[in-house]
Amino acid sequence: MAHPLYTRTEPLLLPYFPRLFYLALREQGFADQQIFAGMDFGVEQLNNEGYRLSIEQHEQFILRMLQLTGDPHFALQLVEVRDRSATNLPMLAAANSGHIARALQVIARYSKIITRVFTVQMMDEEGQPRIDITLHVEHEQVAYFAVSSLALFLNRFFTDALDGDNLVQRMDMPITPPADFETVASNFPFAVRFHQTQCSLHLDGHALDTPIGRADPQTLRLLTEMAEQQLREADAETSLEGALRALLLDHLSAPPRLDDAARLLNLSPRSLRRKLSESGTTYQGVLDSVRMAVASRLIRETDTPIAAIGYELGFVHPSDFGRAFKKWTGQPPSAYRQRS
Repeated sequence: MAHPLYTRTEPLLLPYFPRLFYLALREQGFADQQIFAGMDFGVEQLNNEGYRLSIEQHEQFILRMLQLTGDPHFALQLVEVRDRSATNLPMLAAANSGHIARALQVIARYSKIITRVFTVQMMDEEGQPRIDITLHVEHEQVAYFAVSSLALFLNRFFTDALDGDNLVQRMDMPITPPADFETVASNFPFAVRFHQTQCSLHLDGHALDTPIGRADPQTLRLLTEMAEQQLREADAETSLEGALRALLLDHLSAPPRLDDAARLLNLSPRSLRRKLSESGTTYQGVLDSVRMAVASRLIRETDTPIAAIGYELGFVHPSDFGRAFKKWTGQPPSAYRQRS
């Protein structure tokens, strides 16, 4: 069976954007207890450079942010946090790329280092440039927030080079508009169209050759080398751990032994152990991570009895599942459900 390169529950995302969201919520006056209610991570994890989030966790945190603020258009406020948005490796490389067209290529290539809620691809048909966006989220409000944030940020990022003009001219989305969109439509510096077949940002073709003032070839070379290294590491994680996680997700109630998993992945058991060790994990560690992600969501979002959830995850005795879940999260399943 062919497996996807990564899944929604695979912890591969750097916590860069969730940290940005967290800071924005703190500035809005929300306390940590409010912000992380129902989440299976907290501020300690967000501040840990070695911590990785799954797409599912990222999406849940965005939903939590939108719920707390009560504002489906929060991207319009978040884009004002400008300085923080330009301090990650891909954006630093983009800022030193020489001109806008090259900067957009850099952003497209390295964006998955910091986010995988969508993937982007530069397109140009008959002199009409656009960015096509493939979404990896389930909720329309998250899709609206994510794409709006990207479009608004690109305009803000290049505003100095374009003397205040807008790079993004139109945003197309394959979703229904938020109920009150008409009340904020004029706040967007570009046209917004819903119910479209393709999610894309249409750009000002005359702007692509515009030079960027901060360009520095030596800095760009260094940043590109660093970004390429991070990209190789991300692809290495994806190619093996992603396939293993997808395999385990297909066999939740009866997880294969390591030897059987290796055979299904066309590896020897020794090679599987070695490759997992090189990426800082073990077969049991990956299995526990998959089980924890699925268990957390089922406990949080369904009324399924806890014993039944444990059985679905391959635990014969409820007490075994209870001990495992407490080891993973620091609290029993029943307490986790009450907190959520």
